[in-house]
Amino acid sequence: VLSVLPTLSTEATITDAVGTYPITVSGAEEANYEISYQEGVLSITPAPLTITAEDKYIENGDELPEFTMVAEGFRNNDTITDIDVLPTFECDIEATTESGNYPIVLVGGSDNNYELTLVNGTLTVGERIILVESLTLSKDVLKMGMGMQEQLDAIIVPEDASNKGLLW
Repeated sequence: VLSVLPTLSTEATITDAVGTYPITVSGAEEANYEISYQEGVLSITPAPLTITAEDKYIENGDELPEFTMVAEGFRNNDTITDIDVLPTFECDIEATTESGNYPIVLVGGSDNNYELTLVNGTLTVGERIILVESLTLSKDVLKMGMGMQEQLDAIIVPEDASNKGLLW
């Protein structure tokens, strides 16, 4: 049993970057023993950090939205702006793309102090809804439409009927 326990010290602090730091041992005492010391090594490894592409929604014909990302797992008051190289976005979509769900893929990115895990998002392209506030059909249009009855899917009521108009 040692009469005085050894002390351990390192120059590393909680905010130091990833790397290795020496651990020194000193100060142990015992009358019946000659004590020797061997330095140790403290290894600081990258912390896990998850970066997620945020889901977005547009309707057919809309411009692509600005893609954004959020990150979870920062240490020591770091923020997304502290990442050495941010991932980029890829989304295989064009203005003529049909309605549906499309992956927003995060690509690349790196940081000396974090092990990045990238999570893709989803761009949902919805159908554009067109609201017709009023519709006016003239007698001429009705005459033209009669030959298109199957395409219009309508029944044209003759003018002499008490209920004049177009039935859907």
